[in-house]
Amino acid sequence: MALVGRQQSANPLLNKAELGRTTRRGIDLPPEPFVYGIPSADNRGGAAVALSGWSEKHGNNQNISGGLKRSNTIIGDGSKRDFVALNKAATMKGLVTSQDFSKYRATHDVRRQPLIAKENSTNSKDGTRRLPPEMAFGQPTRPCTPVFDLIEHKYLERWLQERREQQLANRTKSRQSKVSSSTPIYETRASLLRKYLPPIENPEMWQMRRFKKVPSHISTFRSESAKAAAMENQELDGAARFGYLSQGAYATPPY
Repeated sequence: MALVGRQQSANPLLNKAELGRTTRRGIDLPPEPFVYGIPSADNRGGAAVALSGWSEKHGNNQNISGGLKRSNTIIGDGSKRDFVALNKAATMKGLVTSQDFSKYRATHDVRRQPLIAKENSTNSKDGTRRLPPEMAFGQPTRPCTPVFDLIEHKYLERWLQERREQQLANRTKSRQSKVSSSTPIYETRASLLRKYLPPIENPEMWQMRRFKKVPSHISTFRSESAKAAAMENQELDGAARFGYLSQGAYATPPY
């Protein structure tokens, strides 16, 4: 009965809610000395050792540093094997499988040649790049701006002076270009059409169609000069009149 009671208490679906309390949900946790997760048997030193560099191995497979492992065999005199050259030579021999490559590397040996920098060479691949230990990386700190120059508006005056010099240089350049360009400008049809202004003809006074071909029998004006003067006065006086022909009543000012 005790075992059945324990099973019911462990199953949240079988437990009844207590009066005045919320429903309990969850499982029982293990005792205090219990350790969660999988323990790490191989202690490699942490992230600091991993970021410090690659670990190297001697012939007896003894790890020098506790960083990430990388199989890099060191020969007796300290030079490293050139696996790129070994793989290239094996490929030229006609080997294609990994077993053949392993056998070829076991029976042959190629060492890395020390890089010697050429004289007057700027290519980083021509030799090893050795930086001095006292070298500082990054950009130098910007010098402080003098306060007196800000108060006296020295930077504004300097900018205005540069603008004046630039404007004078542009004017001189434009004058020289105008003097040197002695050839006439070639006009195109589009440029001529842009410059063309169609003539505006004065509209004729309205007249009935049947009287257009009939000559006038009575002349209102005594002479042609009197007619021209009257028309000019009518045109000047028409600015203050209403109507399409500016012959209506005078316009009253709004004030």
